[in-house]
Amino acid sequence: MASLEDALDAYRRKDFGTAFKLLRPLSQQGNAVAQAYLGYLYFNGDAVPQDYAEAMRWIRLAAERGVAGAMSNLGNMYFSGRGVAQNYEQAGLWYRRAAEQGDTAAMTRLGLMFLDGTGARRDSEKAAQWFIQAARRGLPEGQLRLARLFLAGDGVGQSAGHAYLWAMAAMLGGAKGADEILGRAAKELTEPMRVAAQVKLGEMLFNGQDVPRNYNAAAALLKGPEASGNARALAIVGLLYYLGHGVRRDMTEAADWFRRAAELGEPSAQFNLSVMHGKGEGMPVDHAASAHWCRASADQGDVRAMYRMSFLHSAGEGVEKNRQVALAWASLAAGRGNLDAVQTRAALVQEMSQEDMDEANRLAAELLPEPRTATASA
Repeated sequence: MASLEDALDAYRRKDFGTAFKLLRPLSQQGNAVAQAYLGYLYFNGDAVPQDYAEAMRWIRLAAERGVAGAMSNLGNMYFSGRGVAQNYEQAGLWYRRAAEQGDTAAMTRLGLMFLDGTGARRDSEKAAQWFIQAARRGLPEGQLRLARLFLAGDGVGQSAGHAYLWAMAAMLGGAKGADEILGRAAKELTEPMRVAAQVKLGEMLFNGQDVPRNYNAAAALLKGPEASGNARALAIVGLLYYLGHGVRRDMTEAADWFRRAAELGEPSAQFNLSVMHGKGEGMPVDHAASAHWCRASADQGDVRAMYRMSFLHSAGEGVEKNRQVALAWASLAAGRGNLDAVQTRAALVQEMSQEDMDEANRLAAELLPEPRTATASA
């Protein structure tokens, strides 16, 4: 017996004749997802004569049983008046139900209704809220709509920078008209501001922050010549090469990108370069260079680097072997929440006199007299 997955696979391949033969019995047996897709076949006239009434029948059954896509399409039918009398109130109701289940198309449609004042009082702030949700889930149309609002300052604070960022995201997703919005926003920004927006989007794509994670897109944005002088962009590209995400894994390339970022003062790149020097990844082992970059990162407040400095001084790798200095760095890292450092500090304390511990405390105060926050690591 054919499964639902077989039916959906045929539908995705656009083998609508096979999809219809498989979906119909499943729909008659009460499978809600099958009912939704059978409705889509009737709505579009794929492998069957176009029949809005029959489409409405099956799509409504699926929508009432909680299929988000069916809810969204039922909203479309009410909005357009195809298969049912046009009713904006019902359209909005079904769009909202679908949107609340995460359907991005419904979020955008609902946003447009609020923006245009269709079926309700115009409310650009509510429109922006729905566009934001769709944009953050990666829908190019939602990203483009949000970019337009930021450019106009409609429902959100006017920001050419945010408009540029979201228009760029929409363009990467293939949204029509994104290049026009991108160009308009670019005219209001200086070159450093455009680069900052580009790097910000690249970092969002790398981390999956406010947009779906996309290493290929992150690499394309951050490896470009525009971002070549941005330390954060260089550091993230180093990580892409180190991990083999979006690019071919290459330790030598990773080290080169980290070095460029480290020389511009990026603490996370300095830490990563220190580790690579210590392990001999992409370069010969160089304990002195490892200690140099680790100290540079620690001085900027990178907690991982502080803990590594404790290890280096305990082992005498590239620096003087000194338990007091090792304890000082471990204490600094532990005080900033590094759990490994807490354990290391406890182990060091057991082997030291009170005089040694007092000296370690004095050294810690000299090493970092004013705690600073490091740039977040990618």
